Amino acid sequence: EPHMAKINAINEWPVDMDEFYLHLTDCSILINRIYRHSISQQFRNIIREIGRHYTYITKGRAEVPYEIFIPVFEDKDRETNVGFLDTAQRTSNPNDYFGYWGVYYSSQEEEALVYDLERLRLIPGELFTYD
Repeated sequence: EPHMAKINAINEWPVDMDEFYLHLTDCSILINRIYRHSISQQFRNIIREIGRHYTYITKGRAEVPYEIFIPVFEDKDRETNVGFLDTAQRTSNPNDYFGYWGVYYSSQEEEALVYDLERLRLIPGELFTYD
C-alpha cells in the first residue's frame, strides 16, 4: 500500500491494479481486485495465507498447483448446479480474499478444485466467469 500511495501522490490520475499475476517457478498466482486498492492493501496478508495453507494447497506437499486464482466466490444464485465464480464481484470486504481460491493441478481430471480456507479442504467445483 505505501508504494501505491507514493505512485498516486505523483500522478495526475489515480492508479490501481485490476489483476496481479505472480509467476513462480512451478505455480502462477492471479489475484483479482475486489475493491479500490484491495490488492495493494491485502497483498501481504494474501501471501501470508498462501504460506499458512501451503500444505493443504499442495495436497500434503504431494503436488504443487500450476495456478491459483484468488479469490473465487460461491455462486449462490444458480439453482441447478452449485459452482464458483472465478472473478471478483466487486465487494468491499477484505475477508473475501480468504474464503475460497480456485486451484488447478496437472493431475486433475476436472478443470479445477476450490480450496476452502475455513475448512482447510479442496472441493470439486466448476468455475464460471462473472461478467
